[in-house]
Amino acid sequence: MKRMSEELSVTTLRCAVCHDQCVSACPALESSRQLAAYPSRKAMISRDVDQQLLQLNKDVASVMQYCIGCNACLETCLYRSHPNDITPVIRHTRRELFEHGDYSDELKLILANVEKWGNPYGDLTTTRKRLLNEIQGEKEKKGTILVIGDSSILYFSEQMAVNSLKLIKEVTDSNIGLAESTYCGWELWHYGAVNWFENNAKAICKEIEVFNPLCVVTLSPQSAVLLRETFHHELGLSISVPVFSMAEFILEKVENLKGKFSLSNSPIYLVQSASEVFGMGTKAGDALMTSLGINSVSRPYTFYPMRNAHYPEGIVLDLHPDPRNVIAQRLKEAISNTKATRVIVTTPEALTNIKSELTLPVQDLAGYLLDQINPLDVRGASQFSI
Repeated sequence: MKRMSEELSVTTLRCAVCHDQCVSACPALESSRQLAAYPSRKAMISRDVDQQLLQLNKDVASVMQYCIGCNACLETCLYRSHPNDITPVIRHTRRELFEHGDYSDELKLILANVEKWGNPYGDLTTTRKRLLNEIQGEKEKKGTILVIGDSSILYFSEQMAVNSLKLIKEVTDSNIGLAESTYCGWELWHYGAVNWFENNAKAICKEIEVFNPLCVVTLSPQSAVLLRETFHHELGLSISVPVFSMAEFILEKVENLKGKFSLSNSPIYLVQSASEVFGMGTKAGDALMTSLGINSVSRPYTFYPMRNAHYPEGIVLDLHPDPRNVIAQRLKEAISNTKATRVIVTTPEALTNIKSELTLPVQDLAGYLLDQINPLDVRGASQFSI
C-alpha cells in the first residue's frame, strides 16, 4: 500500500479538526443527507486507512463516492487564505481502493468503454469524421495546431465542438489538425484507475510527439489542465509544446478578434468549471470577457462539477442521490439575482441540468463569440442543445 505524502497527511488533519465549516456548500451532502458525505469524515477515514487502522473494503469505497470534485467546499473553507483542498486525499484513497479491487460496477462499465472505444461514451468515430470536414482545405497554411476534440463535448454537443473549431480558425493563420485521441482520462484519474490513466496519457503524449504541432488546443478546460499539469506532476510525462484550453487559446490570440466584433452590451452570466476556477485553473473565460469588453455580471457561484454526468447505458458514478440537481438550483437562484440576459457556458455537462431550469438563452462560449463576430451567420449553433 502506498502511503500518503506528508502534504496529504497534513490536509487530512486540517480537514478533520475544523468541525465541517464547509458542509453548507457540499452538494453531495445536501442531496444525500448522509454522515458519510461530511468532508471531515472522508478525511478521517482516509487517514485511518493510510495509518492501517482501517482496512480497505466496500464500506470505505462507498464513503469515497461522496465527492464529485466540484471544489464547492473551498468557497467556505475555514482556512480562507489557503483553502484546504481534500480532493487529492480522496483521489489517493480511491487509488488504493482500485488497486485492492474495491470499486463500483459503474466504474467497471466506464473502463469497458475506454478499452473498447478509447473514451467513456462509446463510438464517436462518425462525429469525429464530421469535425474533420470543418478543417479541410487548410493545407496551404504553414504550421499546424493540434486540436483534441474532447469526448464529452463530442458526445453531449457536437455543435459546441464545431463552434470551437470555427472560432479557432477565426483567430489563427495556422493549419489545424484533429487528434485521433478524444479522451484525456479525467474519470480514470478522478476515480483512481492510475494504470489506465497512465497508459491513456502515454498514448496521447506519443500522438503529440509524432504530430509535432505548434501547440495543442483542447476543447474542454480540464483536459488542458490534465495535459499541462497532471501528466507532468503525477506521471512524469512532459509535452514539449504549449497546451491551451480553447478559451486560453482565444485569449492568447484575442487581438485578432477585437476588430471583428459587433459587441452586444447585454449582461451575460458565465458558468465555468471547477477546473477553470480552482487549483491550476487560469480563469481564462473571465479574462476573455474582460479583454473583449463583454458585460459579464458579478457571479457569487460560478462553477459546475466537471464530468458528474450520465454516461451511455445509464452509467452514473455517484452512489448517492444526484447532487447535480442541488447545483442546478443554486445556479438558477444565483442567476435570478443578477441582471444577466444570457448564460454562457464553457462545459457541455453543465447544460445537462441547468438548461431546463432557466428561461434565459443558454450558449456555449465559442458560439456566443461567433455570434458577436457575425450576428447574421445563422448556424443553429450558438443555441445549445443537449
